[in-house]
Amino acid sequence: MRRLCTVMILLVLPPAAHAGLLGTVSQTFDVGRSPHVPHMATAWMTYNDPQNLFDDVILTAASAGLILTATAIDPDYNTVVATLTNGLSEQLFFGMSMGGGSSSFSWDEKNWFSLSTTDFVGANITSITLTVDEISFEDVDIWTNIHLVYTVRVYGESSLAVKPTTWGAVKALYR
Repeated sequence: MRRLCTVMILLVLPPAAHAGLLGTVSQTFDVGRSPHVPHMATAWMTYNDPQNLFDDVILTAASAGLILTATAIDPDYNTVVATLTNGLSEQLFFGMSMGGGSSSFSWDEKNWFSLSTTDFVGANITSITLTVDEISFEDVDIWTNIHLVYTVRVYGESSLAVKPTTWGAVKALYR
């Protein structure tokens, strides 16, 4: 009888919130600009320009290892988070601006973060980070080539397992 009561109590409790890393993506971004440009750039993430995260930091070759964190203090953060959690898998843009021009690419949230849900619906996102894993600038002929390897991480808590794509990810939800 005791076991039955325990099971019934567990069934009526709401699902536990899972705090920590909700999603991550690491990618390489290579772009060339002509004519030569100064060896500096800004990287940004957005849904709807001008709501850009991370666009206020100048990146140079010395920026490798830099971790930028966006929170509610950033005036564009709440707009980006609202779109990340609205239940629709919308296009998320990532780009770099340098020398008066910019280049970007986009992919829908579900595929960009390899989510099992359309987006981070139901999550309380507390921060988004951009880690500059590698960055280099190289002048070739009339071009300046820029190479950026970066990682974006979304942190918060959710009662949904938004990314149970591996056994390790599932185990991490219950630690």
